[in-house]
Amino acid sequence: MSNSRPKYTCILNKGWCTALLCLVLPMACTFETAAPKFTVSIEPAAMILRELVGDRGDVRVLLPHGASPHHYEPKPSDARLAEVSMATFFFDFEVDGWAAKLAGDRAVAIAGSTHPGDEASHHHNPHVWLDPIAVRELLPELCEILVRLDPDGESAYQTNAEQFGERLTQLDAELQSTFENVGGRGVVQAHASWDLFFERYKIPMIGVLESTPGAALPPQQFARLIDAVSEGAVFAVIAEPQLPRAGLETLAAGKVPIVEMDPIGDGDVMYEAFIRQNANRLAKAMQ
Repeated sequence: MSNSRPKYTCILNKGWCTALLCLVLPMACTFETAAPKFTVSIEPAAMILRELVGDRGDVRVLLPHGASPHHYEPKPSDARLAEVSMATFFFDFEVDGWAAKLAGDRAVAIAGSTHPGDEASHHHNPHVWLDPIAVRELLPELCEILVRLDPDGESAYQTNAEQFGERLTQLDAELQSTFENVGGRGVVQAHASWDLFFERYKIPMIGVLESTPGAALPPQQFARLIDAVSEGAVFAVIAEPQLPRAGLETLAAGKVPIVEMDPIGDGDVMYEAFIRQNANRLAKAMQ
């Protein structure tokens, strides 16, 4: 497994700064005392952005609980929410590009390509939020974007970013310790959502049932995964609540546990608790 890892950065749409100022300044003059409003595509973006915004502003999520970002069709109410927000944050066109289409020039790509098919989109896994260190690397630029939108909040955003970054460092150290004795056995995923997490904590990835959502694995490859389970190379099969489990149950066949790891979350927990909950489920399967 290669040790080289991409550095994730926030990407602004072309002409974003100029257009954004033209749109936001009149709004600011009219609602000087109103708290800044930001929209995000999915819950993990909200978990991260709320850490930076704190009590200063309001962060709203577009994707309903339980829905898959890969197949979501935005509603008129989503467009209205994006219209009244200073900016709409999304991760990548490969995952939640529908949110960028709603926001137009006020869309901010947290990690990945600014347009479908961009070459940059082929050099990383867009599920960047599942790697605490990758999230930590995003914080300085996210903070800078928030300061551009809301200059009066600079001190709050910077302080919040620094504190969150320190906690992410601590979370990473905790997880490194949790998975230090994973051994040679690995996992099979329903979808390649958790690749960055498994790479970070050196958990072998034996295979995936869907390389892209909805694309079934060819029978010969599925048979090889069944052999890997039978031979003891797999200690867990990873399910996601947003995806069907039938293929996973056939693969596990009662020989290894099916561990549900939710890559989206439900919005009721903070980022660190969200990661810990999933990590703890996996750690139990290792025992």
